[in-house]
Amino acid sequence: VNCAGLYGDIVEQIRIKQQKSSTNTFTIQPRMGQFSVYSPPPGTSPLKSIILPIPTKFTKGVIVYPNLFNQIIVGPTAQTQFDRSQAPIKSDVTRMLHEKINELIPSCSNSNYTRIGSYTGIRPATEHSDYQIHAYSEIQWICCGGIRSTGLTSSLAIGEYIYELVNEMSRERKYPLHCTGYSAERYSQSLDQLKVMFIATPQGLQPKLIMTDSTLTVSAGDIEFTDEINITNLKIECNGELFDVSHSLLKLAWMTTNSSFITPHACSD
Repeated sequence: VNCAGLYGDIVEQIRIKQQKSSTNTFTIQPRMGQFSVYSPPPGTSPLKSIILPIPTKFTKGVIVYPNLFNQIIVGPTAQTQFDRSQAPIKSDVTRMLHEKINELIPSCSNSNYTRIGSYTGIRPATEHSDYQIHAYSEIQWICCGGIRSTGLTSSLAIGEYIYELVNEMSRERKYPLHCTGYSAERYSQSLDQLKVMFIATPQGLQPKLIMTDSTLTVSAGDIEFTDEINITNLKIECNGELFDVSHSLLKLAWMTTNSSFITPHACSD
């Protein structure tokens, strides 16, 4: 199964060399998106809705939406580039996003909203408007390429579809797959575990945190923190066990000077 993301067209050349008559090809066109994260001043009513502009054939546009931590995120942009691995934060795009949030939420310019950070990502766009999902049973090959941002919400459906394609190939070769899938019982167990990791407050879901004294080292180029944010290594307490919070964006959301989260306990390790 070719699910190589930004390198999907390169991996697909393996299949094309075996099928010289095939016409199903695509070229990855890396499309960078940049976001800015804002923290509202204390006492400000949180944003309740997602502000979505009229989409075009090329993009859904810049969106303004709240996260679980009462912060406001504006983005993404959509800039096609050649580089598949580098997505540096650009100051001119940061200014454009600041103008966009003031345009969509005029009160932001008068309410001392603080930009606490920015981050970027690259989508594996192609010259086609749809995902490139194809099966080639004669060589036991499945391509799952060109999966852009909407692939996050459609990931379970894509996974089920790929499973059906693989199972169909297996039946042709008389080797059926046996998979119970993601059952309702497993879903309930995951949901119960997730619930004990957060506390419901009037400000929304807040994580149970345990804080260490170690300083977080942030890689340059994909995430940026302002001077007003205090970053430390974090752990989540779940059923008496400690789990590292490894994703920088979660730390960005949790450890801001204006965020209202559960007071962390001291960590002995």
